[in-house]
Amino acid sequence: MKGPDLGALLSGFRFNPTSRTPCAAQPELYFSRNAAHARAAAIGCSHCPFLVECRLEGLERGEYGVWGGLSHNQRSRMGSKGRADEARRLLLRLAQKQKEAS
Repeated sequence: MKGPDLGALLSGFRFNPTSRTPCAAQPELYFSRNAAHARAAAIGCSHCPFLVECRLEGLERGEYGVWGGLSHNQRSRMGSKGRADEARRLLLRLAQKQKEAS
């Protein structure tokens, strides 16, 4: 079975998914409706260098799949205030990460 077109799903992303990212290696896990795949994807996210950026994208874009370790259902259950609070927290983490890198 052919996996989803990762390039199309991630167009406009803040970062360039590469073979270093778990989602690029196994996109079928990250964009599947299978709960076991979503759990496996979330574990893969925990090892990704772009976890913060990806979670922020998932919160902003609202597209289906596992983004930054959170499934679509998990993000939906956060509600708009929860998503906004999480996005602010992630932006602070991202700013700190960028400051440390410079």
